[in-house]
Amino acid sequence: MRILGIQDFAHDLSATLVEDGKIIAAVEEERFTRVKHQSWGPKVGGPKNAIAWCLKNNNLNINDIDAIAFSWDFNAPMFYQKRRQFYDIENKAGHIEKDSLLKNPLIRNVGNIIDSFQLERSKRLYPKNVKKLFLNHHLSHAASTFRCSGFNKANIIIIDLAGELEATSTYIGENNEIKKVDSYPIKKSIGYLYSMITSLLNLGQHGEGKTMALASYGNYNHKFSVVKVTKDNYFIDWIKIGKLQIFRRTSGELTQIHKDIATTLQVDLEKVGMMLSEKLYKQTGYKNLCLAGGVALNCVMNSKLLNNNFVNDIYIQPAANDSGTSLGAALEGYKELSGNDVKLKMNHPYFGPNYNNEEIEKILRLLKVKYEYHKDIESVTAELISKNNVIGWFQGKMELGPRALGNRSIICDPCDKKLKDILNIDIKHREPWRPLAPSILIEDMNKWFYPGRESPFMILNFDVKEEKRKEIPGVVHVDNSARVQTVHKETNPKYYKMLKSLKKIKNIPLVLNTSFNDTEPIVMSPQNALKTFFATGIDYLSIGNYIVKKK
Repeated sequence: MRILGIQDFAHDLSATLVEDGKIIAAVEEERFTRVKHQSWGPKVGGPKNAIAWCLKNNNLNINDIDAIAFSWDFNAPMFYQKRRQFYDIENKAGHIEKDSLLKNPLIRNVGNIIDSFQLERSKRLYPKNVKKLFLNHHLSHAASTFRCSGFNKANIIIIDLAGELEATSTYIGENNEIKKVDSYPIKKSIGYLYSMITSLLNLGQHGEGKTMALASYGNYNHKFSVVKVTKDNYFIDWIKIGKLQIFRRTSGELTQIHKDIATTLQVDLEKVGMMLSEKLYKQTGYKNLCLAGGVALNCVMNSKLLNNNFVNDIYIQPAANDSGTSLGAALEGYKELSGNDVKLKMNHPYFGPNYNNEEIEKILRLLKVKYEYHKDIESVTAELISKNNVIGWFQGKMELGPRALGNRSIICDPCDKKLKDILNIDIKHREPWRPLAPSILIEDMNKWFYPGRESPFMILNFDVKEEKRKEIPGVVHVDNSARVQTVHKETNPKYYKMLKSLKKIKNIPLVLNTSFNDTEPIVMSPQNALKTFFATGIDYLSIGNYIVKKK
């Protein structure tokens, strides 16, 4: 049975193909359109490129699909009611937009017609003879994490900006069933709060990761706290947020007040996460925890949850944001239609487009790019890294999710602190205070970081051991932490071999790893890689078994 999961509403459009309960292909639409966080719109119409690739790569057409599973329930009226709640929040926070949809009398009068339009649109865009399932958005998130975790039983927390009408949800996963426990309305949206504070700090749309990084530079101040957390609930004071608008940063340097606001927000988020995990634990006694939703990309919160008394193990799949809901919808849809158990252990993210040497060389020749072939590309790349070169590393199947994990990465020596500034300022064109992450051989993890556990998706934070901090300054954040990716021979033999070679050369089993892009989405194709390589300060491109240099 083949199920095509689709995330085709709001932002981060994507598609996933599941066959007999196994993930066959998964990819984000942004990688094709080259528009970050690709949103739905009249000119986009859905993740059509992602869908086409999932089918073509497996020699299928849409009529070979048993069902299409959408990661939103368009049968449930949501648009008008949701927008009404956001309008109320914005009004209290003094943040109302002049062109607010609720001021449009047409929308105000017709209400749920927009929901009906979305439902009909989804039916119209895809063949009538293919069965369609419309799944709850937070259930799709929950399935994307629990059904890929390998856990038989686990508590599940979903935190994002909003689903149909809920902002936070909790579930219990038991064997093949996912049962909803509780939900928290949009007026308690931690995701929207984090987004609003990010806007106040002028860190850009989808800049919540910057706010998380900035939080390491400040101090908690109760005067900036807008979240009250009780034993089994939490509340957001949106009126108080309105009062924080006097600190809005329009330009110039970030002040200590801005840093303290970010810190206070981060601590309050962690308190909410702690409360939810403890509440679930007391109900179930389970110490396995699954997280999803955009807020589950917050690696600092994730690590705080892992290290509390109510959690022994944690699982977060790499596309925890909305792009991962196509995965969840496909898996949940398969379970619903087949009745079979859906239990995976998703331990790698490599489900996207792949290019072999023949395809790569053809493109290099067509574009008249000079290149060298190397049978042992891993050792050659390690040697270049040891000489303080910055490498564009383009290998194998593209990763799913917003973080490059060793197949579409920019890598360099973590021992040279200057390279961090070169990457941030000259190549990535981003703020110099933002941290960069390490990829390390799994067997060396406990020698360099604490706690020494696996972290294949770079979605947890770890302390750099004190005696190692001076050796790898390029990946040590201001709070002495690092967002680590552990590299396993079984899931990425090429990246693993390169790290092994580097270890032999200079006794360092890790590299600084950041996503292979500038301001656009992570590169997908050789053409994307070459464009970014020649437009930035990357020294060499390691692509397939070829090395490309600029001179």
